[in-house]
Amino acid sequence: VGTITIAVNGVTVATKTVTFYGSVASYVVSTKNAVLSVGSSADTQVLTVQALDANGVAVPSATVHVSSGTTTVATVDSATVTTSAAGAAADIGINGVAKGSAVITVGNAATSPTVSATATISVVAAGIASVALSFDKAEYNPGEKATITITAKNADGALVGDEAYA
Repeated sequence: VGTITIAVNGVTVATKTVTFYGSVASYVVSTKNAVLSVGSSADTQVLTVQALDANGVAVPSATVHVSSGTTTVATVDSATVTTSAAGAAADIGINGVAKGSAVITVGNAATSPTVSATATISVVAAGIASVALSFDKAEYNPGEKATITITAKNADGALVGDEAYA
């Protein structure tokens, strides 16, 4: 980080901070939705990836190569994503193909990346077979806020993937 000070006749007029960054040294992959249903497609917010340099500074406009280790279970929407011009994380879309797990790899090259990271996605049977409600307390006072958790499972007893259900 560098600071630039502009002065006229010894009086500071403006001060600006400039952040410098190097080449991509690591990736941070965050999971927004680790479980998908078979047949889910165009879920663009399954994972996010941020590219960082050796000092942990976000690298803007970094091209990130994305692949699925098991395309028979899950595929990626795009073979590449790009971080924002400010270095913010890029969304990675995943499609559920068949039941199972798939390792999603991000890297600095499509094949044999020298810098990479992974995340595991589970694909489960589509549909809801059971729904359970649970409350955060046994009793409430009038007007008191209640937290109710709804848990939906498929026919296999696995948690269903995030999507809109009727």
